[in-house]
Amino acid sequence: MNAAGRPPGMYMADTGFRREEEKDSARRVEGPGRARQPAIACPQARVVTVCDREGDFRELLSDAGTTGAALLVRASRGTRRRVAAAPGESTDLFGHVPETQTPGRRKIAVPARGGPNRRKGRTAKLTLRCVPVDLMPPQDRAGEAPLRMIAVSAREEGRPRRAAAGRRKAPADRMLPTTGGQADLETARMAVR
Repeated sequence: MNAAGRPPGMYMADTGFRREEEKDSARRVEGPGRARQPAIACPQARVVTVCDREGDFRELLSDAGTTGAALLVRASRGTRRRVAAAPGESTDLFGHVPETQTPGRRKIAVPARGGPNRRKGRTAKLTLRCVPVDLMPPQDRAGEAPLRMIAVSAREEGRPRRAAAGRRKAPADRMLPTTGGQADLETARMAVR
Protein backbone atom coordinates (compact mmCIF):
# COMPACT_ATOMS: atom_id res chain seq x y z
CA MET A 1 0.00 0.00 0.00
CA ASN A 2 1.11 3.51 -0.61
CA ALA A 3 1.16 6.26 2.04
CA ALA A 4 -2.57 6.88 1.46
CA GLY A 5 -3.34 3.23 2.30
CA ARG A 6 -4.18 2.13 -1.24
CA PRO A 7 -2.61 -0.96 -2.80
CA PRO A 8 -0.65 -0.11 -5.98
CA GLY A 9 -1.28 -3.60 -7.32
CA MET A 10 -1.64 -7.28 -6.58
CA TYR A 11 0.92 -9.92 -7.45
CA MET A 12 -1.24 -13.00 -7.01
CA ALA A 13 -4.63 -14.13 -5.71
CA ASP A 14 -5.43 -17.80 -5.17
CA THR A 15 -9.19 -18.02 -5.57
CA GLY A 16 -9.42 -21.78 -6.09
CA PHE A 17 -9.83 -22.59 -2.42
CA ARG A 18 -11.76 -25.62 -1.20
CA ARG A 19 -11.53 -27.48 -4.48
CA GLU A 20 -9.33 -30.10 -2.86
CA GLU A 21 -9.64 -29.91 0.93
CA GLU A 22 -6.45 -31.88 1.64
CA LYS A 23 -4.37 -29.43 -0.43
CA ASP A 24 -5.92 -26.24 0.96
CA SER A 25 -3.43 -25.75 3.82
CA ALA A 26 -0.48 -26.64 1.56
CA ARG A 27 -1.53 -23.90 -0.85
CA ARG A 28 -1.61 -21.38 2.00
CA VAL A 29 1.87 -22.36 3.23
CA GLU A 30 3.21 -21.81 -0.30
CA GLY A 31 1.92 -18.21 -0.35
CA PRO A 32 4.77 -16.58 1.63
CA GLY A 33 7.27 -18.42 -0.58
CA ARG A 34 5.62 -16.98 -3.68
CA ALA A 35 5.68 -13.54 -2.07
CA ARG A 36 9.48 -13.63 -1.95
CA GLN A 37 9.61 -13.41 -5.77
CA PRO A 38 8.20 -9.86 -6.03
CA ALA A 39 10.16 -8.89 -2.89
CA ILE A 40 13.40 -9.82 -4.68
CA ALA A 41 12.30 -8.09 -7.90
CA CYS A 42 11.30 -4.89 -6.03
CA PRO A 43 13.70 -4.56 -3.08
CA GLN A 44 12.38 -1.07 -2.19
CA ALA A 45 8.86 -2.46 -1.66
CA ARG A 46 7.62 -4.27 1.42
CA VAL A 47 5.75 -7.42 0.40
CA VAL A 48 3.31 -8.90 2.93
CA THR A 49 1.19 -12.05 2.63
CA VAL A 50 -2.28 -11.33 4.05
CA CYS A 51 -4.61 -14.14 5.15
CA ASP A 52 -8.08 -14.25 6.65
CA ARG A 53 -9.00 -16.61 9.51
CA GLU A 54 -8.47 -19.69 7.35
CA GLY A 55 -4.75 -18.85 7.38
CA ASP A 56 -4.54 -19.02 11.17
CA PHE A 57 -2.78 -22.36 11.51
CA ARG A 58 0.56 -23.36 13.00
CA GLU A 59 2.37 -24.46 9.82
CA LEU A 60 1.82 -21.13 8.07
CA LEU A 61 2.78 -19.05 11.11
CA SER A 62 5.84 -21.20 11.77
CA ASP A 63 7.03 -21.07 8.15
CA ALA A 64 6.78 -17.28 8.08
CA GLY A 65 8.70 -17.07 11.34
CA THR A 66 11.59 -19.21 10.11
CA THR A 67 11.90 -17.77 6.59
CA GLY A 68 11.49 -14.12 7.54
CA ALA A 69 8.54 -13.70 5.14
CA ALA A 70 6.21 -10.88 6.15
CA LEU A 71 2.81 -12.27 7.13
CA LEU A 72 -0.42 -10.74 8.48
CA VAL A 73 -3.23 -13.07 9.58
CA ARG A 74 -6.67 -12.42 10.99
CA ALA A 75 -6.67 -14.66 14.06
CA SER A 76 -9.53 -17.07 14.56
CA ARG A 77 -11.08 -17.40 18.00
CA GLY A 78 -11.73 -21.05 17.14
CA THR A 79 -8.01 -21.90 17.26
CA ARG A 80 -7.93 -20.92 20.94
CA ARG A 81 -4.48 -19.47 20.47
CA ARG A 82 -2.41 -19.29 23.71
CA VAL A 83 0.50 -16.95 24.50
CA ALA A 84 3.28 -17.25 27.05
CA ALA A 85 2.40 -15.19 30.12
CA ALA A 86 5.07 -16.14 32.66
CA PRO A 87 7.55 -19.01 32.90
CA GLY A 88 5.49 -22.18 32.62
CA GLU A 89 2.18 -20.31 32.21
CA SER A 90 0.05 -19.32 29.23
CA THR A 91 -3.07 -17.28 28.64
CA ASP A 92 -5.61 -16.73 25.85
CA LEU A 93 -4.38 -14.42 23.06
CA PHE A 94 -7.77 -12.66 22.79
CA GLY A 95 -7.81 -12.02 26.55
CA HIS A 96 -4.14 -11.05 26.92
CA VAL A 97 -3.69 -8.33 24.29
CA PRO A 98 -6.70 -6.14 25.28
CA GLU A 99 -5.23 -5.95 28.81
CA THR A 100 -2.05 -4.28 27.56
CA GLN A 101 -1.24 -0.60 27.15
CA THR A 102 -3.27 1.29 24.50
CA PRO A 103 -0.96 2.82 21.88
CA GLY A 104 -3.63 4.70 19.95
CA ARG A 105 -6.96 5.06 18.26
CA ARG A 106 -8.17 5.04 14.68
CA LYS A 107 -11.44 5.60 12.86
CA ILE A 108 -12.43 3.28 10.02
CA ALA A 109 -15.38 3.18 7.66
CA VAL A 110 -17.44 0.00 8.09
CA PRO A 111 -19.25 -0.44 4.76
CA ALA A 112 -22.91 -1.32 4.41
CA ARG A 113 -23.67 -4.97 3.72
CA GLY A 114 -26.76 -6.70 2.40
CA GLY A 115 -27.98 -10.26 2.71
CA PRO A 116 -28.97 -12.15 5.88
CA ASN A 117 -26.29 -10.34 7.93
CA ARG A 118 -27.12 -6.90 6.60
CA ARG A 119 -25.88 -3.76 8.27
CA LYS A 120 -25.82 -0.03 7.65
CA GLY A 121 -22.55 1.68 6.88
CA ARG A 122 -20.97 3.55 9.77
CA THR A 123 -17.74 4.90 11.19
CA ALA A 124 -16.12 2.78 13.92
CA LYS A 125 -13.74 4.25 16.50
CA LEU A 126 -11.13 1.60 17.25
CA THR A 127 -8.73 1.24 20.14
CA LEU A 128 -5.41 -0.12 18.88
CA ARG A 129 -2.98 -2.24 20.87
CA CYS A 130 0.26 -3.70 19.55
CA VAL A 131 2.42 -6.04 21.64
CA PRO A 132 5.03 -8.73 21.07
CA VAL A 133 3.72 -12.18 21.97
CA ASP A 134 5.06 -15.72 22.05
CA LEU A 135 2.41 -17.98 20.51
CA MET A 136 2.43 -21.34 22.26
CA PRO A 137 2.35 -24.55 20.22
CA PRO A 138 -0.85 -26.63 20.19
CA GLN A 139 -1.13 -29.38 22.81
CA ASP A 140 -0.26 -32.08 20.25
CA ARG A 141 3.06 -30.26 19.58
CA ALA A 142 4.03 -29.44 23.15
CA GLY A 143 7.77 -29.89 22.42
CA GLU A 144 7.91 -27.06 19.87
CA ALA A 145 9.19 -23.62 20.78
CA PRO A 146 6.78 -20.67 20.97
CA LEU A 147 6.58 -18.40 17.89
CA ARG A 148 7.49 -14.73 18.39
CA MET A 149 5.01 -12.44 16.63
CA ILE A 150 3.51 -8.99 16.98
CA ALA A 151 -0.18 -9.07 17.98
CA VAL A 152 -2.30 -6.13 16.85
CA SER A 153 -5.72 -5.70 18.42
CA ALA A 154 -8.25 -3.36 16.79
CA ARG A 155 -11.33 -3.21 18.95
CA GLU A 156 -14.37 -0.97 18.93
CA GLU A 157 -14.80 -0.03 22.57
CA GLY A 158 -18.07 0.70 24.29
CA ARG A 159 -21.39 -1.00 24.33
CA PRO A 160 -22.68 -2.21 20.97
CA ARG A 161 -25.95 -0.76 19.68
CA ARG A 162 -29.15 -2.81 19.59
CA ALA A 163 -30.59 -4.04 16.31
CA ALA A 164 -34.28 -3.66 15.45
CA ALA A 165 -35.04 -7.24 16.55
CA GLY A 166 -33.48 -6.61 19.98
CA ARG A 167 -30.19 -8.35 19.19
CA ARG A 168 -26.93 -6.59 19.94
CA LYS A 169 -24.86 -5.54 16.96
CA ALA A 170 -21.35 -6.85 17.36
CA PRO A 171 -18.60 -4.25 17.69
CA ALA A 172 -15.65 -4.36 15.30
CA ASP A 173 -13.02 -6.58 16.92
CA ARG A 174 -9.98 -7.98 15.10
CA MET A 175 -6.83 -9.71 16.31
CA LEU A 176 -4.05 -9.54 13.71
CA PRO A 177 -0.83 -11.46 14.41
CA THR A 178 1.99 -10.29 12.14
CA THR A 179 5.66 -11.06 11.59
CA GLY A 180 6.42 -7.56 10.31
CA GLY A 181 7.27 -4.34 12.08
CA GLN A 182 7.81 -3.32 15.66
CA ALA A 183 5.33 -3.32 18.53
CA ASP A 184 4.30 0.30 17.96
CA LEU A 185 1.44 2.46 16.73
CA GLU A 186 2.70 2.56 13.13
CA THR A 187 2.63 -1.25 12.90
CA ALA A 188 -0.89 -1.29 14.40
CA ARG A 189 -2.12 1.28 11.89
CA MET A 190 -0.52 -0.54 8.97
CA ALA A 191 -2.07 -3.88 10.02
CA VAL A 192 -5.55 -2.35 10.29
CA ARG A 193 -5.13 -0.53 6.98
